Amino acid sequence: MDLINKKPTFNGGPAESIPNLNPETAHRLDPLAERFAFIPLSGKIPLIKGWPKSKGYKIDDLLNYKNCTTIGARTGLFTGPLLCFDLDGESVWYWLKNRKMVLPETWIVARSNDAWRRKLLFQPTEQQIKQLTYGEFTYSEKTGPKEQIECFFMGGRQVAILGKHPSEDSYIWPDDFGPEKLAPPSAQWWQLTIEFSEKVACKKPISTASTTSADWVRTSYCDICNRNERTICSKHKDGNTIRCFHGGTFSPPTGLKAGDLIDTTWAYVRDQVVDGIGTFSIFVRHKPSKREQLHQGLYD
Repeated sequence: MDLINKKPTFNGGPAESIPNLNPETAHRLDPLAERFAFIPLSGKIPLIKGWPKSKGYKIDDLLNYKNCTTIGARTGLFTGPLLCFDLDGESVWYWLKNRKMVLPETWIVARSNDAWRRKLLFQPTEQQIKQLTYGEFTYSEKTGPKEQIECFFMGGRQVAILGKHPSEDSYIWPDDFGPEKLAPPSAQWWQLTIEFSEKVACKKPISTASTTSADWVRTSYCDICNRNERTICSKHKDGNTIRCFHGGTFSPPTGLKAGDLIDTTWAYVRDQVVDGIGTFSIFVRHKPSKREQLHQGLYD
């Protein structure tokens, strides 16, 4: 389908801004609720603590969740899996057209009042995922002033898929592009996924270490990647630093910048290569600033 001239129509979705989630539309997500992590949002903001590790809610629970105006979905390897391309502005469509990209036949989340902003959602196959050498990642490429194409495939990222947008318009599903159409990425879109993943890997800072320290203790459960078997992630004896291993099944989020937080507790520092073992990401316990402490106190 031509990216510029043949966009999906909006006749089948709730094209008007609605005060609450439409139950009939929301329940179209039921077949996916067991595999995907759907979470309650207010606009774009998660309403639950620890959402990057949430296993998700049933649709009825989301419809009854206090102040929930929007349903979000965690992306990444362990929920779905779910891959999202976020097309953020008119220039993105021309960027894609120049690459001869074709609009995919999959689930699309559109905006009721902005035809240029859409999310393309995919469920990669096991065979495709094995081609991602660097695991989970997020990536953003600027295509114009305040416009970009973004790719989300990380448990610590969520995307709004239905309901109210903060600007008062709505997230909707165009005709014939609802959750029922969720599909693996085509060869063309998967190649773009791999390209973005490799660009993230090229930007990651790497330090090296020749030995492990006696001060590190392997943990039976890792707070970063949720590893609970074949223990290799470790925590410093002072309890304030975690070294999380990049494995095939369990791995820390990729594409992080120094200072990025995991579950508001652990701040990413850098990656480290340990000879004979592999790559680890280092996280330290986050110490909120006085301003953050004051802000938290006001809303507790």
